[in-house]
Amino acid sequence: MDVFVTAQPHMLYETVELLYAYVNGIPARTLTQNGPYCLPVDAVQNMLDLACADVSREDPAMQYYFGKYLLSQEPERATCIARNLAYNIMDVSTGTIAGDCEQLRRSRQRQLRNQERCTAIDEYRLLYMESGDGGFVPLAQDIARLGLGPEYSQMLLEQFSGFDQAIARLETLLTPVAAKLQALLQPWVLQAQPLAAAWQDYYQKPDFAEKWKKRVRYSEEARPLKAVRVQLRYLHPKAGPGSLYEWEQAAFFHTGVAVSVERRETESFESWEFQALRLLGSEARMRMLRAMLDKPMSARGLSQMLDLHLGVVGRDIGNLFNAKLLTIEVVDGHGRYRTNRESLAILAKHLNQLEKFDLF
Repeated sequence: MDVFVTAQPHMLYETVELLYAYVNGIPARTLTQNGPYCLPVDAVQNMLDLACADVSREDPAMQYYFGKYLLSQEPERATCIARNLAYNIMDVSTGTIAGDCEQLRRSRQRQLRNQERCTAIDEYRLLYMESGDGGFVPLAQDIARLGLGPEYSQMLLEQFSGFDQAIARLETLLTPVAAKLQALLQPWVLQAQPLAAAWQDYYQKPDFAEKWKKRVRYSEEARPLKAVRVQLRYLHPKAGPGSLYEWEQAAFFHTGVAVSVERRETESFESWEFQALRLLGSEARMRMLRAMLDKPMSARGLSQMLDLHLGVVGRDIGNLFNAKLLTIEVVDGHGRYRTNRESLAILAKHLNQLEKFDLF
């Protein structure tokens, strides 16, 4: 197993997150957490003030790319065009905004050659869970099925239809802010070196595979992974978005510095459990979980089986996956979802032991 872990920040993603917060007036405290490797709130505020000093929130380009679009009210999930572009394909940074943007352009060309189709959207990106069957399907049709508002759907269509030009415009907006932010992050990068070393050790342990499957909610039926690439994340440090590259049997994780290497049993409900409990209050989502109990399914297959709108299914799948109620499996080279029985068991156990938990 080839393992690569770095504490160096992925400036493309970190800068997108900083500008998203700045343009939408999101408080500094929401960009960090408590923890030995997390940024202090005053340090995050300093980054917002200094790195974004020359940015106008009213700039139409900033509003277009970073303005908040609400995906769902309950639970609240939001995104923006800049996120959807920057996170379209995730991998270790090249070290520069220009290099990362070129990497995005090459990856998008590969998606088009492989006729990959978007089937869902989450807070960060469009999700490509299945390859095309050889027939041409217009991008507009796939985006329409995501169930988004007409204005945001049109924005996505414009940007992904002219992806190279969109990335060039985004690069122009990001570059001056990234240069300032990178210098401000460096003291915290040095502080996080022990965490990077701990992750390196974790992924090299003989028993890591089983732990890894549980952590990322993934199970493999075909080829095992040959490489794991990890880059630490400083803004939104509990997040862990990533990508699986089936053709090269490799995975990338952008792992928040608030995520501990070893999980410990807790006597308070975790945030995913509250999110999961809210989601379980829907008959449609319960039907989806029941359908995926015994076999992995695609969003399209689930939509057809349950006679539900594909866009609604895609949004619900994103919510259920983020709440740890689904796992991802690779079947014949394609990603499929299955109900996460382990998470359901944890929820049932914790509800049955409610008196043990501190809820006040």
